[in-house]
Amino acid sequence: MIQQDASAALCATGSGPQADDPASEDAALLDCAGEVAGEHAVILGSGTLELMCALLRRGTAAVTELRRGERPEPQAAELAIIANTFSAEDAIAAVAHARRALGPAGRVVVRVAADASGRLVRQVARLLRQHGFSAIRLRRDGVRTLLTGQLPMFGPLPRF
Repeated sequence: MIQQDASAALCATGSGPQADDPASEDAALLDCAGEVAGEHAVILGSGTLELMCALLRRGTAAVTELRRGERPEPQAAELAIIANTFSAEDAIAAVAHARRALGPAGRVVVRVAADASGRLVRQVARLLRQHGFSAIRLRRDGVRTLLTGQLPMFGPLPRF
């Protein structure tokens, strides 16, 4: 698990390509995340240091990166980002972990790898609905697809 404190010094150096740069591959993902100032975010995936830095530069209160197999604390974040989904098996675990990490009215952004048939995107959208997400939106980003969803503030509380 990597948290804000461990990466703050790396982010402050400004080395490497800026994730806020429109040419960056994370720019569209950050646009889908919307306003993040003061929020707690969880990133599911690995190799996401630039994304973490971009979130911190946008004012996120705390960012945690979880690798495969790590379970997030329940209701610890307002935003969950699933950095890269390459298969339905990846998506099943990642969406479940994202749902666990989010409190009421939390939101998720999922980046799906190249999927010419659209089958994986449909599976991820179905998983989001099954886990209680609504207002699911789809956005193409080159060969990748970004999906967003939001948890309603009403309804039964999840069991962990």
